[in-house]
Amino acid sequence: MSIKELQKNLLSSVGEKLTAFGFGKKAKQQSFYRSIEGGWACVHLSFINHADDFDVTVDVAIRFDEVEDLVNSKNNLLTKKEKERTCTLGIELGNLSVGEQKRWSISSEEQISLVADSILEDFEKFGNPYLLKYSSVNSAYELLSSDEKSVWKHCPFHATRAKKAIAIAKLLGQSDIQGQISTRKKFLQEMKDFGLSDFVSFANSLS
Repeated sequence: MSIKELQKNLLSSVGEKLTAFGFGKKAKQQSFYRSIEGGWACVHLSFINHADDFDVTVDVAIRFDEVEDLVNSKNNLLTKKEKERTCTLGIELGNLSVGEQKRWSISSEEQISLVADSILEDFEKFGNPYLLKYSSVNSAYELLSSDEKSVWKHCPFHATRAKKAIAIAKLLGQSDIQGQISTRKKFLQEMKDFGLSDFVSFANSLS
């Protein structure tokens, strides 16, 4: 069986198991989706191909449509279709469970069932609680408005994380948005972040 066929069978097996958690069983670009209020949650499988086998990593992510529409409104680098697929936050399951990337390896059809079971075990223990917690806009805001290093893995680009934080603050009708903009701007300046000017431009557009 070819690597491509093994990957297809793994997606099928994982998709069947994820239906128990409310996800559609058919993969779209190797992702499975379920609706949440104002957006969606997804489980995505990435494949790292080798000559005779492949590795799998799994990440979970959440999208709030209003947040992403606001953040993407001034982004001319993405197509309309790409803008519809951006996520508000997410994390790789290994980083969530053991603090570093986790890979599963598959070289034969016999391994698919075992790997699918192991993926679902980690998803049930770590991934689903994460999705349930951060499917709340307020919880997502609490996470993204922090610049602590532990938060970086949930949205690694500092300027993007800053834009999402102030976009949520705007949508929640928070009064101290200017103060939050100043805090985010100071952090980006201290980090000498390449996205500083983009953040400032976005922040000005919210005023």
